[in-house]
Amino acid sequence: SLIPYPMLTITPSGYNNIGVALARQNRFEEAITYYRLALRTKPDYAAAYNNLGVAFMSLGKFTEAERYFRNAVRLRPRDVSFRIGLADALARQGKVEAALAEYKTAVRLRPDSPGVRLVLGRFLIERGHTKEAVVHFAAIARLRPDDPLAHFNLGTLLGQLGRTDDEIKCYRRALALSPQMGEAHANLAIALYAKGLYNEAWQEVGLARRCGAKLNPDFIRALSRKMPPPQ
Repeated sequence: SLIPYPMLTITPSGYNNIGVALARQNRFEEAITYYRLALRTKPDYAAAYNNLGVAFMSLGKFTEAERYFRNAVRLRPRDVSFRIGLADALARQGKVEAALAEYKTAVRLRPDSPGVRLVLGRFLIERGHTKEAVVHFAAIARLRPDDPLAHFNLGTLLGQLGRTDDEIKCYRRALALSPQMGEAHANLAIALYAKGLYNEAWQEVGLARRCGAKLNPDFIRALSRKMPPPQ
């Protein structure tokens, strides 16, 4: 007689992994089914709650996403990725203050993470809080001193605040690390123009052009009125 095969038992992590594989194929509705099966067999499965939140975010269902992210955060309150997911869901619903609180909590949990600070910094910039965002971009530059983009981004924000001397220092630091960064040369030219350093500004214009950066024609005309281009 035939020997019966044992019943195949799928573990909660197995259901979750199937869901992840489906989500990678953008099959979010099917993924949700498997995440829910994982939770049916393990109701305190924080990762499955988080993955449900991610899936509902991908479907544009932000209220549902918030609910699942909240469960994930409740079970693992120190998990920064879960908290950022919750903040994103809140932000997409226009719950700005609640989202900001979650982003700030994420930074408090991981103050040494450039990525976490970048998320908060961008959120603040989008809402016009440039001065507060500078704090986080300055921290990113300290945490990643050899990253030219970190110094460039900080310089750009400082320029928006009228802190031209500090802006210039940031661009020079970025260019010391990456001399071919055309946008840094272009921005530095504008900052030097603002300080009345027209000859140095022209030098940066030349370097920006050699690096392939596009310069605003209005700026070039304004600089030309102050000082003719060097021959």
